[in-house]
Amino acid sequence: MRMGALVLALALVVMASAVMADPINVDSVTEVNTYTYDGAASPAQHNVNAGTVYELNLNYQTKTTAWAGIFGKISGRYVLGDATHVMKEWAVSEPDGYIAIAYTQNINWSNVSGYSDLSTLYSHIFNEVSGWNVDADQNVDKTFESTAVDCNAAYGIDLASGNTYEARVAGSYDGTATYWPTCVYHDDSNHVVYATPVGNSGATAFNGSSAQYEAIVAASESGTTVFFFKG
Repeated sequence: MRMGALVLALALVVMASAVMADPINVDSVTEVNTYTYDGAASPAQHNVNAGTVYELNLNYQTKTTAWAGIFGKISGRYVLGDATHVMKEWAVSEPDGYIAIAYTQNINWSNVSGYSDLSTLYSHIFNEVSGWNVDADQNVDKTFESTAVDCNAAYGIDLASGNTYEARVAGSYDGTATYWPTCVYHDDSNHVVYATPVGNSGATAFNGSSAQYEAIVAASESGTTVFFFKG
């Protein structure tokens, strides 16, 4: 083979390997547990005496009305067969990549972008989540970091080039970080796509349990359907 042809062949191999595959549909979801904050068991108390003025700082916690958390394990397999019959299958021993979550199954994966501003993210969520009621303290600018980061480079989420926003939630996706990231994107129809990296063997969820993914998504109190994809 002449040198020019060899260089061309190598270039074609590099180009082919650079093409990113679309995320695949997650086949099933199994609910294991649910967790919710119901408030303190009883109201706080303090003794007060007549004739005395008290300066008392009060603190309260209440359940969010705008966001839902999702975490758990991942299992996968390679299949030789068709949609009905399997000739041979191989288990995926160490899932990697990322999990994407959206409000529709019809995402245009070939045209996904990061958000350049959080007001656009707010409008997209408001249009997609029926009955979404968010106050100022829980809005996207308090949930997602105001500084854009490159989620692709940092976490291996191959959805779009360039920067987007992330929300950091409690836990550890790699055994050392003190958070799990939820990165947020949209397609050309303004459908919101959340993505979180698949954790390694040292990954832990917000409650200290073993996990392989963890994310937060905007949701209504009456319930919001989300779809899962493996990238």
